[in-house]
Amino acid sequence: MIKFRFNLSNFGFSSFEKRAIWFLVVILLIGASLRLYRNWANSHQIVLRVETSADSTTKEPVINEITPSTDNPLNINNANEYELTLLPGIGQIKAERIIDYRTKNGSFNSIDDLENVSGIGPKSMEKLRPVIKVQDNNAHTQ
Repeated sequence: MIKFRFNLSNFGFSSFEKRAIWFLVVILLIGASLRLYRNWANSHQIVLRVETSADSTTKEPVINEITPSTDNPLNINNANEYELTLLPGIGQIKAERIIDYRTKNGSFNSIDDLENVSGIGPKSMEKLRPVIKVQDNNAHTQ
C-alpha cells in the first residue's frame, strides 16, 4: 500500500507561510464550488413570459414558459434581451445587436435574416435554427 502525505515542511515553508497557503487553497476551493453552482443554477432556470392574447375578448394574461428548444422555439421578433441570451451562442452583446437590427430594420421576415446581424454567421445559425422561429406579432404561423 502506498501512503501519500503532503507536507509543506518539506518545501521549507514557515508555519505562517503554511497557514497562508492552506487559507488560499480553501478560498480557491470555495470559489470554484460557487462558480460551479452558479453555472448549474443558470442552466436550470425557467423563464416565464406574461402576454395578453390578441384574439381574446378578455385581457387576462397568458403565461408561456420560455425555454428555447425544438419543442418551444423562441420568436425572435418579440423576444427581449434576456430571452435572446438563453439561445445557444447568444450573449448580451449579440442580443443587443439583434434588438438593434430589429429596431432599425423592422421584424425579421425569415430565420435567415438573422445572418444579417453582426457576429451571427453560418455556424451560429446551425445552433440557432432548431430553437428559434419568426412569427409576426399578429399572426399565429411560423
